[in-house]
Amino acid sequence: MKSLSTVSLCILTTLALLPTLHAADEVLFTEDFQGDLAAWSPLKSGEPWTVEGGAVVASGNVIFDMLETRTFTPITNGAFDLTVEVKFESAIKSPNNRFFLRMRDSETGNQGYEAVVSQGTGGNTLLTEIKGDKSLTQKLETQAFVFPTEDFVKIRWVRDQQGTMQLFVDGTLYLQAQGGTQSSFNKLVLGTRAYQPEGETSTSAMRHFFRNVELKVGPDAL
Repeated sequence: MKSLSTVSLCILTTLALLPTLHAADEVLFTEDFQGDLAAWSPLKSGEPWTVEGGAVVASGNVIFDMLETRTFTPITNGAFDLTVEVKFESAIKSPNNRFFLRMRDSETGNQGYEAVVSQGTGGNTLLTEIKGDKSLTQKLETQAFVFPTEDFVKIRWVRDQQGTMQLFVDGTLYLQAQGGTQSSFNKLVLGTRAYQPEGETSTSAMRHFFRNVELKVGPDAL
């Protein structure tokens, strides 16, 4: 007969191997950009993002620039709830003037989902799969939002365990999608399209500032 200590050790070992379970609304990661960017990695080390007044912004020299973090316990149930405040540098209404958010999983070939929002237009404003089967059905729920250039706007992107995704802009439901099979995420990405007209070589004036990032476990159902 196994000793009590041996049985206890077996139980503890088994529990340690089980996936971590999280309750809905459990906070996994927050960032107020009041310090350095130790928790984040830029797309190009030679073009770092910088902190300005409690927000982070790209250099403007990389047309599709990204900043990512993996400093949170991976999500394994398909549900996430991400909020971030965003400010547009440019008021130009164009599909080229846009930011994006991504939730991805490096363990499954970087599959995941992306939310893209453009300034004042429905063009290039969408929820989509990354490296998936592109099975999402979606629709724009309201008129295109015109972002102010002097203030931040709260963005909330949420996905439930049933595969429903919703994107809120300034508290209003903006995009909604259904579908997709990717259910694990260990990477959060902030992205900006620093557009420059052809022939221009100066720093882009279409950058996007991000602040007050919070990632939580998403709901069972929306």
